[in-house]
Amino acid sequence: MRAVQIRPARYRAALLSKYLDKLRCTAGLTFAGLAGRTGALGGDYSAVSSATLKRAAACRPVPKETTVVAFARGCGATDKHEHTALELWREARVEERGRLHQLQAPAVDNIRTPADLTAALAAAYELAGAPPLRTLQQRAGTITHSINSADWPEVFRLPLATVSRIVNRQCRCPTWEQCEAFLLGCGASGERTLGQWRQAWQLATTASRHAGNVRPDGPSTLQRHQVLKAMVGTWAAPRNPQATLNVPLAPHWARALGRLDHKEIDVVLTAGLSHYLRGSARQNGAAPDDALTAETQALLATAAHPRPTPSTTIHRAVELIEAHAAEPITMADIAEAVGISVRALMAGFRHQMDSTPMGFLRETRLQRVRQELVASDPSTTTVTAVATRWGFTHLGRFSAHYRQRFRESPSTTLRR
Repeated sequence: MRAVQIRPARYRAALLSKYLDKLRCTAGLTFAGLAGRTGALGGDYSAVSSATLKRAAACRPVPKETTVVAFARGCGATDKHEHTALELWREARVEERGRLHQLQAPAVDNIRTPADLTAALAAAYELAGAPPLRTLQQRAGTITHSINSADWPEVFRLPLATVSRIVNRQCRCPTWEQCEAFLLGCGASGERTLGQWRQAWQLATTASRHAGNVRPDGPSTLQRHQVLKAMVGTWAAPRNPQATLNVPLAPHWARALGRLDHKEIDVVLTAGLSHYLRGSARQNGAAPDDALTAETQALLATAAHPRPTPSTTIHRAVELIEAHAAEPITMADIAEAVGISVRALMAGFRHQMDSTPMGFLRETRLQRVRQELVASDPSTTTVTAVATRWGFTHLGRFSAHYRQRFRESPSTTLRR
């Protein structure tokens, strides 16, 4: 069958478009024939027109979830193929909406405050593909009544108003029954997953009850990390390394530091000492690295990566990304290869690598591009060729990421 020629500009939407069209071509169906098959499915997936299916294959815009399911089932896809299509659809929806990064939500294990909890619940909604609120309400389930009567109205566990407040982060600290119903509506399942969320909810509600003089709507975990990075980045080493530092902390710094655990304080001390030693070496006219002792260099090497040692599963995912950095891999590919869900992969990277799988992939590709540019001859190599070889299809975004990461343009690196 003839494949769809026009692909969407967004990367995730293009992957979904390509996968859906591959299913149709494998089944040997035209869009009219596929529409006829979907008409026999019944339920919520029946009677999808050929025009709607054609727009779905082009992903301009990203189709509805029910359309993707009807498309896959009409093509006779297996459960595995249907699951892959839905994972690609969720990623395309996240990319299309663009709200997940703005939420700055912590991983479930890092939830400590009501602000963390509300941000994480909103992020769970985005990762589920942002389904219609009515659909989420139905998936959350209904309340079972002791009276078995057809006249008794069906009562949902979550009112639409509550769903809307949670999605829009207007419900500061919902009850556990509301959280559980909301998570079920977002597709979360399993005793282990819900157990992690329940523990996070308990920490958030405990912090809300015992906040004391700390404002309950204070900074989230991720915001506190950003504050700490800003503190380390603006640390000014004194000209006299033996001088005593006596700098009073502003109230917002004091509040942020007062809410840290011992691991976070270790990160601040190590990174701050690293910046102090390098600044002292520069101000004394010494080379930043050569003038330092071997013990100090070892300390700085440790401070450059203040992360916990990744688990075996995340370590395998890191090795997979580094080995296939030039290939068009997705989070679904990585999760399937290491044997965990996409959400568990995302949570593991956020908690253990202080990044996301796609963020780590981009960092790996940027490092490989830089290595190749430094070693290449500018008369025979172009930046475009190197960037494209390492999976960067949008050269404008690549140049912006490269300049932000290395403080120079890729063409400057190549001309060295």
